[in-house]
Amino acid sequence: MFHNFLFAESATITFVKGKVEVQTGASWTAVFVGQELPETSVISTGFNSEVRFQYKGTVMALGPLTRVTLEKVENTETKEVVNVFLNTGAVRTKVTHPTNKRVSQTVRNPISVASVRGTDYMFFDSGKVSCFEGAVATFPAFYLSNAYFTENN
Repeated sequence: MFHNFLFAESATITFVKGKVEVQTGASWTAVFVGQELPETSVISTGFNSEVRFQYKGTVMALGPLTRVTLEKVENTETKEVVNVFLNTGAVRTKVTHPTNKRVSQTVRNPISVASVRGTDYMFFDSGKVSCFEGAVATFPAFYLSNAYFTENN
């Protein structure tokens, strides 16, 4: 019998260039390679700065002047979940689909939501999406309330 246990986990910083900070609670601190990012972490990049973080098969790269909130990072026996809210800037995401697991990876902002159907795409704060490989489903944010987003993904 399989149990669908839920494990809240954290993403890991894998690359840092320039001024990159994380807010956990009320304080901002510089990030470092190997640092764990729990849910609700806010990551911010400065001018000419970049950061990459990874959770299982999902890698996210933030360019200069980008701020995201790590909303959900979960792992079950059948699904991996990585959801972020893009406050400003651009996020490039590359997903490797593991065997026997569904990947639920979403980037949203007040304008729209992008949900992974492919493996490599970039989402901008304007709502524009550039897909480099695979396909990405997008729709206006008003179709998806925050309660639905967090409870059903």
